Amino acid sequence: MLKQQGTSRAYIIDRLRREGMADLAEAIEAGRASAYEIACELGWQKRKPILGTGSDNEAKRRAFRLRALGF
Repeated sequence: MLKQQGTSRAYIIDRLRREGMADLAEAIEAGRASAYEIACELGWQKRKPILGTGSDNEAKRRAFRLRALGF
């Protein structure tokens, strides 16, 4: 079996559970947040530079979801 890597969804969920943050792992599994945005918020990953081709409101939606989770 391959070892999970630091950027995979499964690895992030497993790491959250190991570090006692099961509530965040459950939020990812329920679709209330993405593994990537949680990992970025915790400093486990760096957010990629903004290209300016996406939605103008995505940062607002992300901030709203993170505030609801207690960040």
